[in-house]
Amino acid sequence: MYLAMFGPKGFTVSSNKVITFDDFSSNSSLETEKQESKNKKPSTYIKGAGLDTFSVKVRLDRALGVYPMEQIEDWMSIKDKAEAYPFLLNGKPFLNTKWILKSIGINETHIDNTGYILAATITLNFEEFVRAGSAQASKKNKKSSKKSKKAADTASIYNALSPSQKANMTRTSNSQSPSVKPSAERT
Repeated sequence: MYLAMFGPKGFTVSSNKVITFDDFSSNSSLETEKQESKNKKPSTYIKGAGLDTFSVKVRLDRALGVYPMEQIEDWMSIKDKAEAYPFLLNGKPFLNTKWILKSIGINETHIDNTGYILAATITLNFEEFVRAGSAQASKKNKKSSKKSKKAADTASIYNALSPSQKANMTRTSNSQSPSVKPSAERT
C-alpha cells in the first residue's frame, strides 16, 4: 500500500523497499500590488489568490532497496512532461487540486569509488495547477505591463515640468510635426 502517490510514482514502506518523504511544507499566498500615493502610505490592490505550493524531501538509499539514480530519472521525466496530477495522501487528494512538479533539487549524495550513487536526498517542489495558460497570453501580458510602465514613467516626467516647459514642449512638437505645412502657418 502507498502512503502517498503523485501520478505514476508512489511512496511506500515495505520489508524490501522504503521510499517515503520528510519535511513536508506548504505555502499559500494572496497576490497583491502596492499602489503609490503621494505623501501617504501606499494602497494595497488585491489581485486574488496566488498558486499554492508544497515541497517534500525524499531520501533515496540503496541500503533501503532503492536505486537512487533510477528514482531521480523517473522524477525528472515527470517534471519534463509537465503533466498535472493530484497528490494523494492516504488515498485523498491534498487540497483537492492538481499539481505540477515544478523543480527537483539533489543533495546529500553518497557516491562510491566507481561513480555509482548509493544515496541521495531529493527535494520535490510542486505548484498548484488550475488550468493551462498560453504563450500568446503570456506575451500579451508582458507587452501591456511594459507599455503601462513606460506611459506612467512618461506621465510622471511630464507632470514634473513647469507650465512654461510644457508650453515649450508643445510648441516644439507642433513645429516638427509633418502634418503642419509652413505655408499654412503664414496665411
